[in-house]
Formats: sequence, structure tokens, C-alpha cells
Amino acid sequence: MGIVVNPVKAFNYCHGYRNPKTGELILWSEGVVGTLSDEQEKKCKVKKIIGEIPEKLEERYARFSSISMMCSSKVGLKYPKGERLKPFLECMKKELKEGDFK
Repeated sequence: MGIVVNPVKAFNYCHGYRNPKTGELILWSEGVVGTLSDEQEKKCKVKKIIGEIPEKLEERYARFSSISMMCSSKVGLKYPKGERLKPFLECMKKELKEGDFK
């Protein structure tokens, strides 16, 4: 689920890929940090599917998702709601290597 940082720009134009194996869409939108959830995809006014997801991007997405779930679990156990974002981002920074997303 993406984090909406600019509601005015969010969901006006969404773009991304379709996973050829699952048919799942992986979409982004200006004004949103991260990929969109299924519910967020329904809010998109314009969708542009660039094509099938490139293999390298699929690998990066899987790694990012795995680390995100791990950090979310760690932070969720230690911090109350409303105080989780900063420790979550610190965990993500620590776990992701500098060259992971180039």
C-alpha cells in the first residue's frame, strides 16, 4: 500500500506493469510513495500499463516487499500506532543495501 503524501496529485495518473505470471498490476502514482494497493488502484482516474514487468524489476520488487514486511513486523511489535513510521524507515534504510535499487 502506497503512502499518500500529496492527495491533490495522487491517483490522477497511475502507471506501471502487469505481472505476466499472476496478472497482478504493479502501479505507481505521483503524490504516493510506494506501489499502490488494490483498493488504491481503483481510485486511479487514468491507468497506463507500460507492459509486462521486466525480470530485474520483479526481483527488486520482491526483495523490497520482503524487507518491508519484515520491518513492518519488527516495528509493529515494539511501537504503538502513530509512532511507527520513523523506526520503519530506519529499518528499511538499514536492511536495503546502497546498490539494491540502481
